[in-house]
Amino acid sequence: MRFTIFNTPVIRPICSLIARLALFLSGWKIEGKKPKAPRYIIVAAPHTSNWDFFYGIAISLCTGVQCYWMGKSSLFWGPFGPVMRWLGGIAVDRTKPKSMVNQTVCCFKGNKQLRLVICPEGTRAKGDRWRTGFYHVAKNANIPIVLGYLDFKRKVGGFGPIIKPTDNMEKDLCEIQAFYDGINGKFPERFSPVLSKNCCAQYCDTPAKTALAK
Repeated sequence: MRFTIFNTPVIRPICSLIARLALFLSGWKIEGKKPKAPRYIIVAAPHTSNWDFFYGIAISLCTGVQCYWMGKSSLFWGPFGPVMRWLGGIAVDRTKPKSMVNQTVCCFKGNKQLRLVICPEGTRAKGDRWRTGFYHVAKNANIPIVLGYLDFKRKVGGFGPIIKPTDNMEKDLCEIQAFYDGINGKFPERFSPVLSKNCCAQYCDTPAKTALAK
């Protein structure tokens, strides 16, 4: 078993206490229920600041969700490697997206329990649309997608609806986009749309946010 900040004996409860105190002092609250499924992808959005990482770790510690996250290989350089891995990090080569999807699917199929955090925006800067690797992983591995979020305007973060990929990817992504509408990252202007407006036009009449919340 690989030890991380989420399961290291003695250290884990201490870190959890520190995380609770930090969130309390900063005025942050946690919303939503901890997912019960043994395997799932957690979408981390909006991703507009380095602060997202620290609040995400704190929420995971407070809720008891033992998760892993994927980061660019440069974050694991030299002495930072062991620290990042202990924090739950998995280094990935972003130049080979198709290979990464296949490897991630294999990881899910080979583990009875795995919670993986993915930032579909891929960068803190504003982009044209989300990368869809997370969706293909969930679809091919037959696992649900948990919509995690950080709303800096309301100072709340946690777990939103759980969705299961269907045979209509664009419709599913449009519903995800509807859920994140109104959720503000630290720098809202940097938040990348899940899909372009043109792609979502045919589904604009779908009350996605309401449907997902049920």
